Amino acid sequence: HHPLQVEHPDWSTRYCENAEVARATRRQFFCDHADSETLILPSHFPAPTAGKLTREGAGFGFCFCGG
Repeated sequence: HHPLQVEHPDWSTRYCENAEVARATRRQFFCDHADSETLILPSHFPAPTAGKLTREGAGFGFCFCGG
């Protein structure tokens, strides 16, 4: 995921072969892991990379873990 997709999970990039499936999968992943103890290691986020998904209103946020 790109960091902007946390705030806007319905946004896809041109690299998503099937944008509808990508959106549904991303949203489900966010719903399953937001406000949990699951440590997320997204490959396209800036350092420190690792963090946790949070719910923010009707959307989501990402709290980076300092290192």
